[in-house]
Amino acid sequence: MISINTITRAILSAGGKPVLVGGSIRDQIMGITSKDFDIEVYKLSKDELEFVLRTLGPVQSVGKNFGVFKLFNFDISLPRLENKCGSGHKGFMVQNNHNLTFDEAAKRRDFTINSMGIDLETGRFLDPYNGRDDIKTKTLKAVSDSFAEDPLRVLRACQFAARFQFRIHPDTVKLCLLLNRELETLPKERVGEEFKKILNSDKPSIGLRALKETNSIILFPELQALINCPQDQIWHPEGDVWTHTLMVVDEAANLSKSLTIRLGALCHDFGKPKTTKFENGHWRSRNHEAEGVESAHRFLQKLSIPDNEIFEIKNLVQDHLKPFQLYQARNIISNSAIKRLSVRVNIKNLCLIAKADFLGRSTVDAKNRYDPSVEWLFKKANELNVETSAPKKIIMGRDLLNLGFKPGPCIGKLLKEAYNAQLDGKFSDKKEGLEWIMQSEFYLNKYAKLS
Repeated sequence: MISINTITRAILSAGGKPVLVGGSIRDQIMGITSKDFDIEVYKLSKDELEFVLRTLGPVQSVGKNFGVFKLFNFDISLPRLENKCGSGHKGFMVQNNHNLTFDEAAKRRDFTINSMGIDLETGRFLDPYNGRDDIKTKTLKAVSDSFAEDPLRVLRACQFAARFQFRIHPDTVKLCLLLNRELETLPKERVGEEFKKILNSDKPSIGLRALKETNSIILFPELQALINCPQDQIWHPEGDVWTHTLMVVDEAANLSKSLTIRLGALCHDFGKPKTTKFENGHWRSRNHEAEGVESAHRFLQKLSIPDNEIFEIKNLVQDHLKPFQLYQARNIISNSAIKRLSVRVNIKNLCLIAKADFLGRSTVDAKNRYDPSVEWLFKKANELNVETSAPKKIIMGRDLLNLGFKPGPCIGKLLKEAYNAQLDGKFSDKKEGLEWIMQSEFYLNKYAKLS
């Protein structure tokens, strides 16, 4: 690994002027440890800079046309100007100009907190747009009106607000609103990257509120539909489904660092806008768990969430009321019901979603922060050893083949019946399982005739 001092000496020896810029300066002021460092180099051409860097180690040209190179954990670039020439995040003409001043180059950056620098030759702190003051006041402010040329910056504003718990300056909100028509041009991969940063923050609700404030929530009609969707005051005195969801996501963030858990918490009530009706003096959302599954699917696809994670989150949405429902019927619920639940969903994750849902309200019991249903279900699942996965199948296809059964669809049906019998506790080992198969009505009436 190479040091920043080595890079600095090499650039200075070639007649360049290196300046440490961007997030590492911001993080240092905020007391955050940075892993990556950006250096902007003045007074050298693109070819001259590349030549110097290649004397220090392997160089990756991550943006050679823009004069951006990667050397170990350093991104090293030339100052550049960007001129709007089309719509969207990529509608820019970029021109390197190593003769720019730091003030001129910093003006193209998004926020004042990202426009600071340290002159690596003199150690002088450079802050032409008062980023340090904005950090002190926890304010996210655009460097200039050119902010409104890149729609991605709207989502960046929301994720920075969430990560640092900053407010977006009113003038910057106005610039964000000007970009609403261009938001649809953003690639879903970039939308997903920025959205995940919101959810991975300590208080995701700040970023979600910022989406609403900047109207970039229009990218997510599933979230927009939650706003002003009523809930019954008995269960949800905190307000509408949007307010409840923000509280639930923050509780999920307190309970787990898992993005899957946080996404499940965010999506858990997506079915309420479709199902909420006023009946007999109360707001009801019957079957909203199942109705929310497809909305969750569409939403997660927009974020480029992998299919296997989408599958898991959809199951969490569909079953998020199960801990409460099973607890209500705990005196008649069998172990089989809990085992069957473990086949559909990770019960530990489900309990985290249910707990966040319970705590994300302003009822008296939620304020006391104790949900007996979640504690009960997790304890039962733990006793059955199914808290994180379903019971392993005792009888496999090879077991039937070893007994002389012929391959075919009947084996699949028989294995399914065997697993159901296993979940019902009709056998607990392979010997008992094979005996059950040979004596089962399914085998005697169907398989024996067809084999």
